[in-house]
Amino acid sequence: MTVSFLFVNGAASVLLNAIDKEKAVTKIYIMAVIFNVCLNLVLIPMFSYDGEAISTVLSVKYLLSF
Repeated sequence: MTVSFLFVNGAASVLLNAIDKEKAVTKIYIMAVIFNVCLNLVLIPMFSYDGEAISTVLSVKYLLSF
């Protein structure tokens, strides 16, 4: 499931880099990392490896929201 989101995200990142929006891409990725770490801190203690999987999927969806 996550692979399909990563494919779309990769294409969007390449497009933004091609139109000189590297700073925007960097900011989006930094926000996604912070979002992922916060989710991991909450979900891993509650759901173990399932929480990490949920966190990863939600973080990729978060990346696609931009």
